[in-house]
Amino acid sequence: MAKGDISRFPLSSNGHEVYDVVYVGEIIPQYMSNDISNILLNEYVFVFSTMLRGCKGSSFYGHVEIDFMRHELISSFNGRIRERGSFHVLDKENLNINEFLEIVQEDTEYGKQIIANLRSQSISDSDGNVTYIRDFRVSLVKENNHNGFANLPKLELGPEFEAKLKWDLARKHLDYLDTGSSVLLGLVNLNHSESEHSESINKVREIVEQEEELAKVEHKRAFNNYLSIRSNLMYICKGTEGL
Repeated sequence: MAKGDISRFPLSSNGHEVYDVVYVGEIIPQYMSNDISNILLNEYVFVFSTMLRGCKGSSFYGHVEIDFMRHELISSFNGRIRERGSFHVLDKENLNINEFLEIVQEDTEYGKQIIANLRSQSISDSDGNVTYIRDFRVSLVKENNHNGFANLPKLELGPEFEAKLKWDLARKHLDYLDTGSSVLLGLVNLNHSESEHSESINKVREIVEQEEELAKVEHKRAFNNYLSIRSNLMYICKGTEGL
């Protein structure tokens, strides 16, 4: 995905969505030793897509999806964001975004947590017929003040968002190695007349290519894990099969 391009937004499906980009970085506790603190403060936002532009009687009307994205990929000048998008900063007050979506903060015995309340979500059978309506509570991020034997406080993303982050990091690492391999190949071509230099560069390139193959395996594993987690979450699938 190119910077600023959401033309293949993971949430996009049929043009009936409205987008709500929610930044939570300022409201969460900041732990210097915790990567999630920095990620939410400086890199990622939650993006909610609500089907609000279709027929109110349809099975998909009010359907909410959630994604976790690097904010540099979302441009306010993008046509879809201009026409159907809004930006929000979660502060001390909860965000009542629309009749189907509210972002709330809660205090628990383990610390603060941020929840997305999805209201009146339609659950359909295999034929697409709505069988019942229900609400969902989706954990976006939570503080855990009782973290194992060390008992050190930490922040934890919801499982689907943690999986998305790991997939993004695996993809970033793979892109880094691929770029390195291409640069080394270019150096080999530039130094083809100097066999000693070319041989040294090729040895380094072989090592990089080996690492790249391992990175491809990890990227595929992270992607499949992300899909597997999403496929088992009812608020995403909204179907009665397998229940």
